[in-house]
Amino acid sequence: MDAYKAFTTFLIGSLLLEVAAHGEDILSVDETLNEGEATIPEQDAYFDLQQAPHVCRMQDRLSQDTTAQEFEIGLEALIDRIERSVSQ
Repeated sequence: MDAYKAFTTFLIGSLLLEVAAHGEDILSVDETLNEGEATIPEQDAYFDLQQAPHVCRMQDRLSQDTTAQEFEIGLEALIDRIERSVSQ
């Protein structure tokens, strides 16, 4: 049962990350994020990236789609963890 829960959680999390990485909105039209008592919501939309030179230097690497490799690495780690827990 623990292996099933771990795999299901991994799979759902991976799918949500992949959907979000491709720019899809994972919230339905009727749902909104609760911003609480925030007085300046979404102000980061006006952030000048020139103020973040490290992000500018890393732009090419940050924009690469590595979801397939990340999924494979995560799945292998999960399988290893399940094998260790079963063998104990």
